[in-house]
Amino acid sequence: MCIGLAGAPASLLGQEPSPTESRTDLSSRQVTAVRAVWADGSADPVPEAVFRLIAVEPGTRYRALEVRQSVKQIFALGVFRDVRVEARPGSGDRPDETLDLIFRLVPQPRLSELRIRGAPREAETGILAGLGLVVGEPLPELGANSLEAEARLRARGYLDAEVAVAIRAEGRNILALVEVTSGPRFRITSFQVAGDIGPELASELERVLRASPGRVWDEVEIEGRLPQAAARLREHGFLTASARLDFARGEEDEVHVVLAVEAGPRITLEIAASGFRFGDTDRLLEPTAGGPLTADALEAVRQRLLAAMRREGHKDARVEIERLEAGADNERSIRFVCEPGLRFVIGDMRVEGVPSGERAQIEPVLAEFEPGRRFRADEWTSAGELLRLALRRRGYFEAEVEVGTTPSPANPRVVDLRVAIRAGPVAVLGEPRFEDAAPFAVESLREAAGLVENAPYAAGEVVSARESVESFFRERGFLDAVVTVEAPLRPIGPDRHRAEIVFQIRRGPYLTVGEIIIAGLRNTRESVIRSRLPFEEGDPLGSRDLLEVRRRLASAGLFRSVEVDLLEPEEAVSERNVLIRVTEAARTSLGYGVGYSEREQMRAEAEWTRHNLLGLNHTLSLFGRLRLRLG
Repeated sequence: MCIGLAGAPASLLGQEPSPTESRTDLSSRQVTAVRAVWADGSADPVPEAVFRLIAVEPGTRYRALEVRQSVKQIFALGVFRDVRVEARPGSGDRPDETLDLIFRLVPQPRLSELRIRGAPREAETGILAGLGLVVGEPLPELGANSLEAEARLRARGYLDAEVAVAIRAEGRNILALVEVTSGPRFRITSFQVAGDIGPELASELERVLRASPGRVWDEVEIEGRLPQAAARLREHGFLTASARLDFARGEEDEVHVVLAVEAGPRITLEIAASGFRFGDTDRLLEPTAGGPLTADALEAVRQRLLAAMRREGHKDARVEIERLEAGADNERSIRFVCEPGLRFVIGDMRVEGVPSGERAQIEPVLAEFEPGRRFRADEWTSAGELLRLALRRRGYFEAEVEVGTTPSPANPRVVDLRVAIRAGPVAVLGEPRFEDAAPFAVESLREAAGLVENAPYAAGEVVSARESVESFFRERGFLDAVVTVEAPLRPIGPDRHRAEIVFQIRRGPYLTVGEIIIAGLRNTRESVIRSRLPFEEGDPLGSRDLLEVRRRLASAGLFRSVEVDLLEPEEAVSERNVLIRVTEAARTSLGYGVGYSEREQMRAEAEWTRHNLLGLNHTLSLFGRLRLRLG
């Protein structure tokens, strides 16, 4: 009797169950044996991780739910193309009442050997990257990837390149032979600039792009230099210019290259200010240097100029943008006309409405606004907001602060500062209460919340406390916990309130760590990973722990990638199996260098390193140095 599950075919090894067998109710039978074997009959040992993922236990009643869960978990390993389950009459004294379950595993074919022929040496890496072929990994979709590999070759100048991949299966292994017909590498025979920029600048762009006739045609490299060409155009005043590369094949291995330039007008930027000296004007004009000139870039410069004048006390400064025709040869000028106005300094300060006992909270914020100091409007506005936040942190939950200025009657260049505080009533915290706090002690939750009875009430601190309590539950096995908080204010006297803090907790299910399955290891021993895990099987499953696993394993330097997944069960259970999939990094690295100094003269150095020796994360390095004195 055969069972098809998780998208697997119902047939096993060419045998189809009869209609009678398909309708047989297996739930009344007892499972006497559970085995996992290779569908191709191989005698290789089945990975231990597979057996840990089979939820069916011998001696229990057959449950289709457990079989589906087992197949789902085995597939999650990512190393099997198919998993088939076969149910046979039990081998004991009651074959009609018992079952033997056999999990037949169809492995995912892996690329075991990769050969490449006919590829130019400098293009091999790009070809293999385009094909997506990696030894030890499953075979990717080769149709579109072959076209990508050919496109990469052609972008390097091999315009007639063709790439073909031959695949040969040898059992579970796959041999890939990449045949490359590169053809000749084309060369540039002519370079032309289409656009009215003049012959001198056209020659300069040819040198920047390194596209002179006779050079090898490499579209990737030349395209990569286009930003430099655009920057050179802007240096010559073409601030709205854009450039596009095009080419056409000539005879045999020739390429004609065209740089299409839409230059636009030659634009000059000017800053005109009377009575004010700007410092680093290049920095102020930076927004216009990164790309074609736009209205947003001009506005960014305008705002910088305004900010620079206001920092020096010119609170009424203005900047206008003027566009002028500068000449007959399609030249234009953009001028930033700056009117700084008067430079103001601080005079007297009047503060009204400070609550009793709160002057110590107010004075540090206002201390820097001393008489005679230049006045900055943005700093004064920020000071008002800081005062409002300081009062609200002190429990004045309706506090508002208005800051303003008035001209000094004695001097038009002096502004007097005014602060008007409307503090309103004050509130303190009541004793925090927790609804549905079990299984944790209320004292632990109060410590997590960090709220102290009779301390000043601040809405922001209550929000932070809610997040802390929610994290407390989620880090201790309640991954789906949701915490809400209410803080109604009750009058307890004239202009005095108490905030009754109530945390409402919906814990959700309590989850623990089930099986810890580690997949993808080839050289590294499993104990190396397990020693770095922040939890063991049976521990509460915490949200932060799952992130910590990735961090610890990534910092070990052994793995190219790390994935951590929780395997969702088919039924409501309190355990979650944790699957850790890793891809090991290269084990060997080589570094070298050459140099020259007057004392040592010529020298060469090389270092060979072997990582993860014996799969225990040990490293062996060999270092050599050669010195050669001349003369």
